[in-house]
This record gives sequence, structure tokens and C-alpha cells, in this order.
Amino acid sequence: MIQVKIGEWTFAVSSVALDMPRSIIEEVANDLLPCWASVWPREEETMALVKFGIPSVLVRLDCVVTDEGLGVYEIEERPAGLGIACIVNPEFKIRFHSWLKSYEWNLAVVISHRRANHDDGIWASEFNVPLFNGSYPSEILENHALLVRAEPEEEDYLFLATHSLFPIRLKGWKGYGVKLGLWEPIPSELDLLPWDKGFVTKPSQGSKMKDVFLWHPSRAPGVATRTKIENMIKSGRVAYWQRWISPEQHPFLPDGYRLIRRVYFALLPDRGWTYLGGLWNARPNFRIHGASDAIFGPVV
Repeated sequence: MIQVKIGEWTFAVSSVALDMPRSIIEEVANDLLPCWASVWPREEETMALVKFGIPSVLVRLDCVVTDEGLGVYEIEERPAGLGIACIVNPEFKIRFHSWLKSYEWNLAVVISHRRANHDDGIWASEFNVPLFNGSYPSEILENHALLVRAEPEEEDYLFLATHSLFPIRLKGWKGYGVKLGLWEPIPSELDLLPWDKGFVTKPSQGSKMKDVFLWHPSRAPGVATRTKIENMIKSGRVAYWQRWISPEQHPFLPDGYRLIRRVYFALLPDRGWTYLGGLWNARPNFRIHGASDAIFGPVV
């Protein structure tokens, strides 16, 4: 295991690779993602929707694979972590670069001036993709498609939607999960929630685990109190609940660590969704993300 430093962030990288079963790759590419794209609102006229009829040309599936099959936490329509995935997984780096070169358009990245942290500089510099923090030359809009890293409430970036291959105003929209049966609206009677089994609450729109709260009777690290969950529901900050999907446990992980998989799928216009690979992310905490105690490894 080695230590990797990006800016002020240091994390551990393992060489232990996990395989993604081909049957699950096919399930995601042929069934899940086409269904996801079909239920996405058509009200934001992005380049992706107008040109390809889909909300995004590149997505990340946050999930686990168990004996029961695929467990889906989220379908991230403007996925982060691409730079980290290129560091952790050389196979992903090759596939991602090959996919970028397969399109007729040139991609440019626009990062909101309000955003402090991102890892897009890692892959953008290596693949000669222009990256702009806040300001950018107007001619970039004439011959580039865009990846815009801005929050939905940042109205000064919304006009870029017609050049964007990813949502901007609808970034983090969670309504798709209800339509796909991944989660349900929170019931008016809170006793109807599965307090004995565990569940996760989610906002109607959001990303980076903001307003995502976990409940589990084990009270393990990362789990909120019942009072906290009830208060968030009553405040209206959360709208949906999802059944508890346990992270994966493996013998190669340190004691107390559990992992989830973050794998990427990209659209090839004439061939549909293709699997790029990705990474696994482990922590000694049910809130699994890129904290300083995180371990990353490749998913191939």
C-alpha cells in the first residue's frame, strides 16, 4: 500500500484489484442506464440531451456486488473522482482516454470560481484538455463541449447548459431513484420506516453526501442518531429513504474497514454504454468517501 498526495489531501492506495462481473456490467449497460436516461427530466436543454437524448455522456455507479447481485447507492450524472481513478487504476486511465478521443468534439472543463477542491487537473493536463477556473475565453464555446463543475444555485453558470455534456441546474436530482425503484418517498408516519433493519435518507437534490443521513441499529461509526434523522425529516431537508445496503467486507481490508465500488460507464453514440472500470473506496465508517483515512484500489 502506498500514500498518494493531491494538494492537501493524502490517502492510501492498494494494489488489490476487484473484478466487476460481466453479467453485472451488461445489466447496467443494457438495462439500468437506458432506464435511468429515459426518466430524466427534459427541461434542461443540455448538449447531452439535445444531441444524444441522455442527461450525461459519462456516469459513475456507486454500488456493491454481493451474493445477491448488484446493490446501487447512486447513479452520479456528473461524476467526480476521475483524476483519482486515473492514479489508482491504469486500466481505467487507458479506457477513459480512448473514450475521450473517440468523440468528434473537443472537451473543455470549466470549474466554478467558488469551488476549492477538485481532481480534474490530473487528467485534464495529461490528456491536453483545457481547464479553466472561473473565467474562460469566449471562443472556447465555439468549438468545445463542456464539463461544468458548478452547483445548481450558481446561476452565472446556467447559461453554459447548451454547451454541456452533463447537467448543471439538475445536478444531483434524485427523482430518478423513485422511478427506478431504488428508493421511496419518506412516509408521513415515521414509524413505518424500517428502524429495525436500517435505511438511508436522501434529499430531493444534492451531491457529495450533503443531507444524506444513515440509520442502522448497530450505531456503527457514520450512523446518525434517530433524533437526528427525525429532525432532518421534519425540517424537509430529506425527501426519500433507501433500504440499507451493506458495504462489502473483504479479508484484505484492515479491521473495521468496509468498501463500496465507484465504477464509470461512458456513452459511445453508435454502440451504447461501455464500461471503463473504476475504483473501490474503503473506510472504517459507514459514510464511505475520500476522507483522510480512506483507502482506494482498482476495480477492473
